[in-house]
This record gives sequence, structure tokens and C-alpha cells, in this order.
Amino acid sequence: MMSGGRRVSYARIPAHSILFSLVEEEKGRDCGKISTIYMKTPGGPLGEIYAKLEVYMWLGITKYSKNCVTSLPAEFRPIYEVATFGTPLPPNMPPSKLAVE
Repeated sequence: MMSGGRRVSYARIPAHSILFSLVEEEKGRDCGKISTIYMKTPGGPLGEIYAKLEVYMWLGITKYSKNCVTSLPAEFRPIYEVATFGTPLPPNMPPSKLAVE
């Protein structure tokens, strides 16, 4: 987390825990799930928590980007960008925003 160009907190998230795979056994344990992340202060005392975040994480290649929204909770709705004249969107474009209903 940055504030005024200064890092005020951080959290380490291993890539293998959010990596997507079509094979269920190879998928990361936190991929496509809402997880709680506790941010720590750099150089701060051990056990001190700066912030608590609940985030939906998914890491995969663009080829499978449509799968990033398949396990979203029901109240979240993906919003896709609309192609402008002369600039087509790639077929595997992930959503640009998520709306909560």
C-alpha cells in the first residue's frame, strides 16, 4: 500500500497460491476465492497489522481470462469495455470493472 509515494504497508502473496489451471489439482488454493489479506507495516513490530483487505484473486494467462469471473460470488457482476470505432477488443479480454448489486 502506497501513500504519498511512500510504502506504508505490504503483504506477500505467493503466485502459486492464486495461479489458475483448468486441472483442479493444479489450481492454487486461493485462486478464484475471496481471501482475507492482513497488511503489515515495513519495519514495524511483529504482529502489528496495518490493514485488513478482502480481495478476489486470480492469476492466469489471457487465453483463460474468461474463467476469472466464473467463480465470482453472485452479487458481483463483471462489466466489459465497449469497443470504440476502429479499435476492436481482443476476444479474451477480462472485465474492466466489477459491480456489486
